[in-house]
Amino acid sequence: MKIPTILPGILILLGIILYSCDSSSARDNASASAQKAKIKQVASEFFATYAERENWEKLLSFYRQDMQFEDVMLQIKIFNKTDFQAFYNWPEGNFQKLSPDQPHLVLQTLAVNDSTAVGRGYFTPFYFRGELYEWQWGSEFTIWLYFDEQLKIKRQIDFIEYPDWILEDVIRQYRER
Repeated sequence: MKIPTILPGILILLGIILYSCDSSSARDNASASAQKAKIKQVASEFFATYAERENWEKLLSFYRQDMQFEDVMLQIKIFNKTDFQAFYNWPEGNFQKLSPDQPHLVLQTLAVNDSTAVGRGYFTPFYFRGELYEWQWGSEFTIWLYFDEQLKIKRQIDFIEYPDWILEDVIRQYRER
C-alpha cells in the first residue's frame, strides 16, 4: 500500500503543534516555579526579619502603602501601612527579647504558591512593658501573606494563640488609641 504524500506532512505538522503546546506549557511551568521561588525567598526574609525583631524599617519595607492587616483573634482590621505602623510600633521600646540572639519567633513550616505564603510556628518568651510573656500553651501562629506583582505584602492575616491576659491587654491598648 502506498502512503499518500500528504500524510507525512500532516504528521510533521501535528508533531510541531504538539511540541509547541508542550514547550508553551513548560515555559508556563518554569515561570510559575520562578515566581514561587521568589515568593518563598521574600517570605523567608520577612519571617527572618520578624524573628530578629531589630530592623523596623526593613520589616516595613515588605509592605505596600495600601496593605491590609487582620489579626483574627484580636478582631483587629487595619487598612493601610500608617495604621499598621502604629499598631505594631516596634520603636516604642516596650518589647524586649530574653537575650539579643534569641529569635522572637520560630518558623516551622512555610508553604508558598505564586502569590501567597503561609508561615506556621511559635513565638518564644519575651518581655513586654517589663513583664515576662511566657505561657505553657499557645504562642503558636499561622500567618498568611498575600503578595502583589512587585513582591510587596498587600494583605496579612494573623492567627495567633494568645493567652487571655494578652488578649485583654492588647485589645484595651488598641481601643485606647
